[in-house]
Amino acid sequence: MLSASLRTAIIGGRKARFSATGMLKPEVQRAMHAKLVDLVEADRFAPVMDRTYPLAELVEAHRYMETGRKRGNVVVV
Repeated sequence: MLSASLRTAIIGGRKARFSATGMLKPEVQRAMHAKLVDLVEADRFAPVMDRTYPLAELVEAHRYMETGRKRGNVVVV
């Protein structure tokens, strides 16, 4: 996966992001989850929502993400 990320960044000009918390040891996952819960309870976790699209506009949502102008999460509901 790392080599694919590097290749994408060098050749395509875009970076691929990959996260696989499911591959972490259970104790590491529990610690991460506890930290996230602490942040939410302390009102210190504020995900940035850029845009929300209905499922019928999935293609438009994908196009918007590819523009490079998004500044937060794009949600499809």
